[in-house]
Amino acid sequence: MSDILNTALYALLALFLFSKGSTLFSPRHRKKLRIKYFFPLFVYALLTTVFGQPVVALIGPCQMHALCGPVGNLFFCWFYPALNILFFLIYFLTVLIVLTYWEPVVKYSESSPYLGPIQAFLVINIANLVVSGNIWKPEIATPFLVWVLFMSITHVAGAVVVVRDLKKAFKQEVKRKQGIKQQVSLEGKKRLLLIYPIDEIMAGLTVRSYSTCQPLSMAILAGLTPKDRFHVELIDEQFEPFSYRDADLVAITGFTVYVNRAYEIAALYREKGVPVVMGGIHVSMRTEEALRFVDTVVVGEAEEAWPRFLEDFLAGRMQRVYQGSYSEMKNMVLPDRSIFDDRYLGASVQTSRGCPWNCKYCSVTAFNGRRYRQRPVEEILDELETIPNRYIFFIDDNLIGYSHASEQRALELFKGMVKRKMCKRWITQTTVDIGTKPELLKWAARSGCLFFFLGLEFVDPEELKHMNKNFALKVDYSTALKNINRAGIGVIGAFIYGSDDDTREKLVKRAA
Repeated sequence: MSDILNTALYALLALFLFSKGSTLFSPRHRKKLRIKYFFPLFVYALLTTVFGQPVVALIGPCQMHALCGPVGNLFFCWFYPALNILFFLIYFLTVLIVLTYWEPVVKYSESSPYLGPIQAFLVINIANLVVSGNIWKPEIATPFLVWVLFMSITHVAGAVVVVRDLKKAFKQEVKRKQGIKQQVSLEGKKRLLLIYPIDEIMAGLTVRSYSTCQPLSMAILAGLTPKDRFHVELIDEQFEPFSYRDADLVAITGFTVYVNRAYEIAALYREKGVPVVMGGIHVSMRTEEALRFVDTVVVGEAEEAWPRFLEDFLAGRMQRVYQGSYSEMKNMVLPDRSIFDDRYLGASVQTSRGCPWNCKYCSVTAFNGRRYRQRPVEEILDELETIPNRYIFFIDDNLIGYSHASEQRALELFKGMVKRKMCKRWITQTTVDIGTKPELLKWAARSGCLFFFLGLEFVDPEELKHMNKNFALKVDYSTALKNINRAGIGVIGAFIYGSDDDTREKLVKRAA
């Protein structure tokens, strides 16, 4: 009777996985199932059903019907060799996981998506063997270990088939895109070279390729550049070291930590008479410094200033400084992400700019202004649907904003992602008070939020007041962080050490 119950249980589970597989995992951007992915499983089934008895008979006397665990014969029976339904399910589940989360596997050789299920399966089986006491019975343990070996070989063979096929398809797609780029005619066009510099000594998280973030500013510039007049290329040192390329115009951006590297590259082109323009937060704050190293500086946001600069460049009347304006975020030009390396695991998306708080240590207000500007939700959702990457980094400084209306916009965005069944996995920056908003947390988790990057800079009330971060005084950090974790969302905290008011006691308290 227990054998029938076990078989029925596994059969129902198999039907559920096959019928619901398309919704259990992402139905979008998942690679298709192919018959050859299951060839190792077919071989395994043939060996265990047709040749299983003779193979085990060569080992010696053994019990072939079942191994039963400590909960009677109901749920802890694993059949050898005729029925291996549970292993078939694990195999199918592994293939489905790899096809859904293929990017880490293919781009960074991540093995956990296909090793995790089989490891858990083997641990459970071996634990069952130990707890049941059968580990000391050769007539049971021996055939069990033989079948563990068969399962492991089959699983590894299946993983190799799937991963090799995915890597081959990825390489072909990259080659196809490169071929398209090479076919673009350069006749009559100026060569615009965008450069995103990285100082390896100061690289931090970017030393690991899977944690790199697409430099969205470069894609925005590419999107704003008329393709009938310019041929645009990107040198992104997050994936390729800089090497000199011919260009008619060079545009560089960079954080303060990388600005010396940017100036070093700029000098190479200026020596050859190639004009260099630079933008970004650092040079917007230190324009006079930058003008010692580059020909032109674009101060502030680029949407209005960049087209003006390009027109002046083509007309031969480049100015030294171009001042951007705080543009509205409706009907924005979509970033041209075709310039990015295909190995990026995630894509960068921006939905808002500006901050009204003006905390003393922060550059956001100085660069993007004190008015919180937001993109329409439908435009964001439409852009997300054009992005093949499963992982998204919303690079907003605060995705949920600073008012009830902006919170409702964020809620509408989360619900829209769920409604459109995007199945993205995303991270973002926001403020700790999101931990006091259960509805936002619920829908953020449902829409695929992995973790929040929170500015926790200071915990002492006096320091918060001194830094003009008064809104955080109303939030109990401990409760807020616990609420975020209960929603299934992780937290990465950012702290500041070494302010003028810091004492040893404050530093110890902040670290605790």
